[in-house]
Amino acid sequence: MKSSTRPPLSTNLWLIVATCLLLSACGGGGGGSASATPPVGTTPQSPLPPGPTVQAPAITAQPGAQRVQAGQSVRFVVVASGATPLSFQWLRNAMPIASAVQAEYAFVTTLQDNNARFSVLVSNPGGSVTSNEVLLQVDPVLVPPMITSQPASVAVTAGQPATFMVTANGTAPLSYQWLREGTPVPGATDPTFGLQTTSLADNGAQFSVRVSNPAGSLTSQVAVLAVAPAPVAPAIVNVDGPAALSRGAVGTFTVTASGTPPLSYQWRLNGVDIPGATASSYTLDPVSLADHLTAYSVAVTNSVGKVASRALVLRIAAVPDVGAGYFFSLAGSPTRGVFSWGSNERIVLGRNPELGSDATPGVKVLAQANGASVQQVVGGLRHALALLSDGRVLGWGGNVEGALGIGVREALNFEESVEVLLPPATLIQQVIAGADFSIARDSTGSLWGWGLNNSGQTGIGVSGGENLLTNGQLRPVPVLLPPDKRFIDIAAGRAFAIALDSDGGIWGWGSTTSAILVNQIPRLLDLGIPPGVRPIRIMAAERQIFFIDADGNAWALGENDRGELGVGPGVGNSLFPVTRATKVVLPLTSGVVVVDIEGGENHTLFLTSDGAVYAAGEEQNSALGNGQSGFSTIQETPVRTLIGPPGLRVIGLAAGRMHSLGLLSDGSVVGWGANSLGRVGDGEQTNRSTPVSSSGLKLE
Repeated sequence: MKSSTRPPLSTNLWLIVATCLLLSACGGGGGGSASATPPVGTTPQSPLPPGPTVQAPAITAQPGAQRVQAGQSVRFVVVASGATPLSFQWLRNAMPIASAVQAEYAFVTTLQDNNARFSVLVSNPGGSVTSNEVLLQVDPVLVPPMITSQPASVAVTAGQPATFMVTANGTAPLSYQWLREGTPVPGATDPTFGLQTTSLADNGAQFSVRVSNPAGSLTSQVAVLAVAPAPVAPAIVNVDGPAALSRGAVGTFTVTASGTPPLSYQWRLNGVDIPGATASSYTLDPVSLADHLTAYSVAVTNSVGKVASRALVLRIAAVPDVGAGYFFSLAGSPTRGVFSWGSNERIVLGRNPELGSDATPGVKVLAQANGASVQQVVGGLRHALALLSDGRVLGWGGNVEGALGIGVREALNFEESVEVLLPPATLIQQVIAGADFSIARDSTGSLWGWGLNNSGQTGIGVSGGENLLTNGQLRPVPVLLPPDKRFIDIAAGRAFAIALDSDGGIWGWGSTTSAILVNQIPRLLDLGIPPGVRPIRIMAAERQIFFIDADGNAWALGENDRGELGVGPGVGNSLFPVTRATKVVLPLTSGVVVVDIEGGENHTLFLTSDGAVYAAGEEQNSALGNGQSGFSTIQETPVRTLIGPPGLRVIGLAAGRMHSLGLLSDGSVVGWGANSLGRVGDGEQTNRSTPVSSSGLKLE
């Protein structure tokens, strides 16, 4: 405590007056030294007694420092003792405050009062004293946090980021803490919080944020994170359709697809969109001959992508057929019977034995048909066969080594058809012919062989056969294949045969004069087929093997010295044949697939679902049908051969030694290639480098 060294003004005045009175020295006009002698004429007085002592003020309770918010009242109080009356004067930063003359001083603060220093001067007649100087701190007004924009729920797909935001105001600084399910998320202390990558485990997670400042804290509303599975591109689970239909029937194709909805569909015919066919199924009503060997596929689309199904090839039952022997041609129709033309060696045309050949198609009468219709016609080297709708097989021509399967040893020639001696109740569904031998497939999937067997081509063993000199098998006997196997397709070359089982395995027997087959009894062939490739149809040529896979691709192996495999330049020859399945690359558009392959001696034909024909091999005697006729011209990759008038498709093929036939969708037949002996069927014997009509032959 500090006391004043100088008495207050009022006290000094009082002392001066008292001194003047006592000394009688006070008066106007000046002063002088005091005289002890009373003036003349006065009566001397006695001295005044001394006055009482006045107690100076003392502060017993100092004012205290204060800290308030702007706008709040502050009150300073001092408690003092001493002689009354006590007077007070409050000071701000050592300067008197007007009207602040009480023991307490109160006022409403502003921010301008921050850090001001206050004290009070207490006085009485005995003196004065000044209190301690105290600090007033005035803080800005603290506004509690208030959320002006709540975090919003977020919906994302798995793998995408998710971001939550909050907007708040209030007295700074504001602090943030994000919560997940009420638990603080480490490091999440900004107004924005995000997950860089979401997963399905985050689906339904609840997020909120706590906003705080010195005035308080507030927790936001809960925002929910919805995480949907990431969109999945469409995938074809299954596509299905009829394998074969009769004309006039209704055919329905269906697809089952997976992927993120919604899924959209577009059905295609030979790779071309079908207008309005946008459901998960497509119905063709009714089917006709023109629909034979067409390919139906479907494209499935969603927001992620697009996928196309494999093509389903529609096959029409009981359609016309064309066949070719080495030097002759055949055509068969369920409604019009059998036609034949070309060389008539060994009466293989089955008519007019006086003719050495016939360049015009003529009717071959099947005396044993008994009302059954013709389903298939095939030609070998010197014999011909017809499959009937009742499952029987009729043959005519040369019976060399029992090629007709009638049990006769002599090599007789038959103009009239004869019935192959199959066991009773055997129903044949497919028949093929090689050079003087035959193979048939019955309704149970079992195979039968007969005819020439010098290379084991009938499938009964190399040394088997009824003719002990030549091993010729004179009547059908079961091919030596596992009894638990069911076979769905067969094909024959010059001296070998192959069969496709229901599991996709290819079996072979006989000889291709190459490393693929050499005098073998039936066995499962290792053709080097890549994993995932499944054969669904097989074909054979002179010394070649072909197959079509489930995706409609063509594959080939065997001798390729004339480019007849169509697998490209420099691949294989007669000395080093192609012994592993090799894909044939055709310039096809999406949705168009290979539906048939036919081969002659040095040329091969590929039929596609859009009705086009592609040819590879040697252009010997115009065999390729592409307008060229040079013997030395070799086409090692398939080229397109244009066949038929506009609006017609090729729906069937046959290949002889150096000539070819095409069946058009209106039932007409065209031919091209070597035409000696009239095998093209146009009434002439001049080679045809482009397809010509086979004398107006109509099989419908």
